[in-house]
Amino acid sequence: MARYSSAQKKSNQIQANIIKTMIFVSAFFVITWTPLDVYYLMIMIDSSLSLLDTGYYALTSVSFFYICTNPFIYATKFDPVRRALKKLNPFPCKKSFSSKNNQSSTELNICSSSAGTGTAQKSATASAPN
Repeated sequence: MARYSSAQKKSNQIQANIIKTMIFVSAFFVITWTPLDVYYLMIMIDSSLSLLDTGYYALTSVSFFYICTNPFIYATKFDPVRRALKKLNPFPCKKSFSSKNNQSSTELNICSSSAGTGTAQKSATASAPN
């Protein structure tokens, strides 16, 4: 028996995760889009049905549900996407104000660059006493 290195094990885990994600996405696609396709087939066979029926709108909504949830599936099931989303900063620039006495305040801007490293810029603003 050949022993696997840790890199090979990790590679196998990544491949297994990708395969599981693709199977899940494909199965979800079939479950959500097949009813609408069957409805279209029924319309072609039986002309008494129309696209203005309530069933059509319900099945279309189920099909569009797949479109809306597909990004969330990848975000939760696919490790590389999940890691990339965790690295994103939803608030790229924050301003926090701290005041020393009533006469001056220090403004601190914390902005993250596209590489994910944070930089801090400090600028002091003096307010004149009234």
